[in-house]
Order: sequence, then structure tokens, then C-alpha cells
Amino acid sequence: MSLLKPKLAEVCGAAVILGLLALPAMASPASGLWRTPRGGSVEIYDCGAALCAKIASDEPGASGSARLDLHNKTEALRSRPIAGLEIMTGFNGGPERWSGGKIYSPEDGGTYSGSLRLVTPTSLELTGCVVAPICKKQVWSRLK
Repeated sequence: MSLLKPKLAEVCGAAVILGLLALPAMASPASGLWRTPRGGSVEIYDCGAALCAKIASDEPGASGSARLDLHNKTEALRSRPIAGLEIMTGFNGGPERWSGGKIYSPEDGGTYSGSLRLVTPTSLELTGCVVAPICKKQVWSRLK
């Protein structure tokens, strides 16, 4: 047999591998829209191999206008609206627990290390820590 003629098994194996690479990645079980305790909503999405999130909607401020990122440590960013703001990056793991991420809190302008835990398909526990054991937890509910 000639070295230039590939074997049928090699051709089929390459076709299977290329086919698998073309499949779309499965979305994380935590992906989707979640209701926060304040009443806003957050969209969690896959960003590369990690999970990220942005504020999808926020409660209006006292004057009825969109709330701004007033507590940001960077003064130049204090005029940006809260809605649309990326608040979570770099969460790895799954399918029920993710860690190693960063959480930005527009409530105080701080960025914290965090973890996520899918308690049930409709309940997600978010933990943000200044330094363990100084942590706060919130439970978010999945929106349909």
C-alpha cells in the first residue's frame, strides 16, 4: 500500500473529530436570566470556557431615571448606567459549582472573589468574599 493513500479508518477518524469540533458548545446550566433579591435581573452567559454575567435590567433610581454606577472606585466610570454593566467574570467549573471568578458590586463599587452554586435548576446561590470568611451570599431565582 502506498504511504500517500490514507487508510479508511484514518479518514473516518479525522471526519468524526472534525465533526465534533464543529458542534456548538453546550450552554452552562447556570446560563440564562436570573432575578436578584433587589428585583433586577442578571444574564449569565458563557464567555469562552468561563461564565460571565451582566445586569439585564435594574430598578429605576429614586427619581425614576436609570441608576448610575455612582460608587465605582474609578471616578470616570460613575456616570455609566447600571443596566448592561458586566458584573461577573471568570467563573470556572460546573455543572453545579463555579469558582475563581470576580464579582463587581455596583452597590459599593467593590470587586470581590466569588463562587456560584446551582442549588436547584431554578435557584442559584452567589457568594462574594472580601477575604474568606468575610463573605456575603445571595440567592437568585431563574426567570423563564
